[in-house]
Order: sequence, then C-alpha cells, then structure tokens
Amino acid sequence: MSKEIGGKTFRKNPNPPSEEHVARMLASAAEWQRKKDAVPPEERFHLSDKFGGWDFDGTEFAGEVNEKQRQRRDREQGDNANEE
Repeated sequence: MSKEIGGKTFRKNPNPPSEEHVARMLASAAEWQRKKDAVPPEERFHLSDKFGGWDFDGTEFAGEVNEKQRQRRDREQGDNANEE
C-alpha cells in the first residue's frame, strides 16, 4: 500500500529489516552522532543549502524548512556582526 504526502509517494517495504539490521544501523547512527558532537564548535561548518536544501520545495514541509533556513541565516548574520 502506498501513501502520498506532499507530492511524494511512500510505500511500505514488503520485506522489513531484521532486528539485527536495525540494531546495527542505530549503533552506526549513534557512533556518527558521537563523532559529530566531539568536533569543537569553532571547527564546525554548515553545508550549503544546495546539498539537500531544496528537496522540500513544493511540499507541505517547505514553509517549515524555509523558516529554519531563515533563522539559521539570521543567527549567522548576527554572529558575523559581532565579529566586526
């Protein structure tokens, strides 16, 4: 059975992953998050919105995504103003 959300079609996988596979993926995601959190704030950077930032255009999620992008830009501009 498929479900359409925001112009995109989602289907349930007829062969769901095994519990072991899910556990490995969750452990992998947790390890990645630990590594990400270990990076000092001054060494972090934001990837350009061209890396996935436009995937939500034309969907019901576009407003929320655009608002988050606006908030991030405002924060960055505030940070840059403090540096001058």
